[in-house]
Amino acid sequence: MRERISALIKEALRKITKEEVSFSVEYPANERFGDYATNAAFVLGTLFKSNPLNLAQKILENLPQEEALEKVEVAGGGFLNFYVKSEVWFEALREACVKGREYGRKAPSGKRVLVEFVSANPTGPLHIGHGRIAAFGDSLARLLEWTGWQVEREFYINDVGKQMELLGESVFARYGELLGVKTDFPEDGYRGEYIFDVAKKLIEKYNGELLKLPREEALKISSFEAQNIIMQ
Repeated sequence: MRERISALIKEALRKITKEEVSFSVEYPANERFGDYATNAAFVLGTLFKSNPLNLAQKILENLPQEEALEKVEVAGGGFLNFYVKSEVWFEALREACVKGREYGRKAPSGKRVLVEFVSANPTGPLHIGHGRIAAFGDSLARLLEWTGWQVEREFYINDVGKQMELLGESVFARYGELLGVKTDFPEDGYRGEYIFDVAKKLIEKYNGELLKLPREEALKISSFEAQNIIMQ
């Protein structure tokens, strides 16, 4: 109903001015002032440097007829108050009862949107913050679907670049440390206790074999294995 009233006001404004008028349609603070109210006359008054009360009357005179409205009144120095017929609300209530949880869902609009969420870096364990973002992202996607959007969800795993090299170096350094081999730890390396846990799993799988490999190859294996372990 708010959209229908907004469309009526826009049509009336087109008869008054060619300027684009940005107005709002809100619920009045007091139900005595109707079901909806608009500030369109005040916005128009600022634009034309004119009395909002007179402009509200002019908008009222140019409003198209709408069967759902019982009446429209000018009040409060320039507000337009809209009163919706009771039978319209009764019909909306009946429809809501019939449709249940599907009430209010809009038909597909043909618009598409990609929602990327969580997208946790595989350089550390998932935590409660990731869970919060997962819930938020999925809720946003559901709301968009409800309003007619075709939604594609994406969980992007950023497993490339310098951060992955640093992960491999950090794990390899702890791997060597646990095996009693002094290995330089990277200055900006990952220092969480989980790096030791990953290094222990590498020892379980490879024993000390990674120390025998060329450093570049050992780091690649460390990085790859670390991702798999962390993301489990």
